[in-house]
Amino acid sequence: MKRKTCVLLGAVALLAHSLAAQPARSSQNSVSGASADVRSSVTETLDSAAVAAQAERPGLFGEVGQVQGDVQAALAKAQAELARAMEEVRRKAAAHQKDIAAKLAVHRGAMLADLQARKAELSVLAQERASRVMEPLLSVEESEGGWLGVQIADVDAQKVKDLKLPAERGVLITEVDSDSPAAKAGLKVNDVVTEFNGQRVESATQFRRMVRESLAGRIAQLTVWRDGRAQSLSATLGGRRDRADSAIRIFGPRDFDFEFSMPEIFTPRAPVLGINAEDISGQLGAYFGAPGGEGILVREVNSGSPAEKAGMKAGDVITRIDGDRIRSLNELREKLRAKREQKTVSVGVIRKGSEVSLNVEIEQPRPPEHRRIARRSAL
Repeated sequence: MKRKTCVLLGAVALLAHSLAAQPARSSQNSVSGASADVRSSVTETLDSAAVAAQAERPGLFGEVGQVQGDVQAALAKAQAELARAMEEVRRKAAAHQKDIAAKLAVHRGAMLADLQARKAELSVLAQERASRVMEPLLSVEESEGGWLGVQIADVDAQKVKDLKLPAERGVLITEVDSDSPAAKAGLKVNDVVTEFNGQRVESATQFRRMVRESLAGRIAQLTVWRDGRAQSLSATLGGRRDRADSAIRIFGPRDFDFEFSMPEIFTPRAPVLGINAEDISGQLGAYFGAPGGEGILVREVNSGSPAEKAGMKAGDVITRIDGDRIRSLNELREKLRAKREQKTVSVGVIRKGSEVSLNVEIEQPRPPEHRRIARRSAL
């Protein structure tokens, strides 16, 4: 390499010497000719230097080719690493998108579940309000279970104002039968029952069910609103009175009133379990572990009842009768009514998240005293 450098420096020096040797006053043609001679000389000198360098180091061009190969290999390696890095970025981006999609799906599922629960609650509320509208026009009285001896109606906004009630709930006593358990307990017209055995009373439908699902002879603790304050009363519930037929009484205008008897065969009744229960659904049903969130929550088991003898407890959720799935009190009554000739039924309940089967010796119903179609709910 040193020799190659020396040759190049010599060529440059020769060029400078040739230019300096030309007179300052030479013509243009003379300068051009001299330049051509110099270029020819430099070319020959460089060619000679290249030949000399190749002769001195015959592997020089091979080394250059090797360097070029190394550069190409390094470039290919860098491109491969870049491709791998891009693939990793794309993989992480896809995983992140999947994670976001999964979280969105879970959130959407929770929102849908909440909407379904709200829909179920609104459906129950709509049915309750519909029953409040219809019951004053047409209601059926059936002497099942306990008997109190009152006529009742739902509380509306006007009654809240007139009676100075703390809230729009409870049932209004519109009539008290003479010599009835209600009369003996001291219930009066315009009393508003707000609690029954410690359970808040929301509507006439609920209160009627509470009374009729209680056994005759049981002492019921009532909280009533009278004269602007709450009072506590105790009433010993009456029972079904013995008659071999049912009666339908139609209430019309004051000068229109009649009743007629109807054989019991047309009004088959369900056997008695002796429980105070209510339908549950949605989030409440899911909390108690009911399949699909639907079932019948046992709020109270009457003392000495078939349900108590079988081991049923408050907090159980009834889901099956003889293996058949049931979801509401209406379905429970229909199933029991269909099995009224049996002595025992298998009742499936959910208790603390586990399924329990109870064999209940059902109590056959006695004939009701009468069935009544009236403008008000009677108990």
